[in-house]
Amino acid sequence: MKINFKNKKVLITGASQGLGKILINKYLESGATVISTSRKNIKSFKNENFFNFKINLNKKNSEIILVKKLKEKKLLPDILINNIGGDLNLKDPLVKYSDFEKVFRLNFGVTLDLINRLVPNMKMNNWGRVCFVSSISGYENHGTPAYCSAKAAINAYIRSIGRLLIKDNIIVTGVSPGAFEYDGGYWDRIKKNNKKHYKSFMNRVSRNKIAKVDEIASIVMFMTSEYTSNCAGTNFLVDGGQGRFFHNGI
Repeated sequence: MKINFKNKKVLITGASQGLGKILINKYLESGATVISTSRKNIKSFKNENFFNFKINLNKKNSEIILVKKLKEKKLLPDILINNIGGDLNLKDPLVKYSDFEKVFRLNFGVTLDLINRLVPNMKMNNWGRVCFVSSISGYENHGTPAYCSAKAAINAYIRSIGRLLIKDNIIVTGVSPGAFEYDGGYWDRIKKNNKKHYKSFMNRVSRNKIAKVDEIASIVMFMTSEYTSNCAGTNFLVDGGQGRFFHNGI
C-alpha cells in the first residue's frame, strides 16, 4: 500500500529530533508540504516544500502567534500531528499544581488550542486529519504522575472528539507507542552506556526488542492517510507487548 500526501500540508509539532524529524523526511518523500515547529532551527532539510517555525509552544499565546504566521504564509494544515511532549524532568510525585499544569499544557494543552484554531479551516475543506503521539503511559504507570495523567487525558480526548468530528470528514486518531529508540535518544544512550539495563528492559517487551523510530513513524503516517476515513477516535497501540493492560482500542 502506497500512501501519497501530494497537495497536503502537514504540521508537525516538536520536530527537532527523533520521531518528529523522521516524520518530516517521510512526509516530504510522500509529496507533502511540511511545516514543523521546534525550539531551535532545523537546517538539515533543504526542500522548497519544508517550512520550520522556531517557537516555544509551551509559552502562553504561542499557538496564537503560530496560527497567525500560518495564515500569513497560506500554510494552514490539512494534517496536524501532535508530537510535542515530555515530563519536563519533574520527577517529584508530589508535584505542585502549577508544575502539573506545565506538563499538562506541553503534552495536551498546546494541541487542544491548535485544534480549536485549525479545525474550522479543515471543516471548510471537508477534510482533515489530527493525530496525537500519545503513549502507553496513558494506560498504565510508565512515567511520572503528571506525565501519565496528561497522556490519559489525551487518550480520552481522542476518542470523544473523534466521534464528533468524523461527520465533517475530520479524523482524529492517536498512536500510543511503548519504548522506541532513535539516534541520540534515551534508549540509544542506554544501549551504549548501560547494556545491562537495556537487555533487562528488552526482556520485558514480548517482542524482545525495542522498536526503531521508523516503525512508529509508519503507523503515524497511516493514521493520517485517506485510508482511516472510518476511524472515529481510534488509538493505535504499538508497544511490542511492553504493556500489561487490556486495551479496548484497535
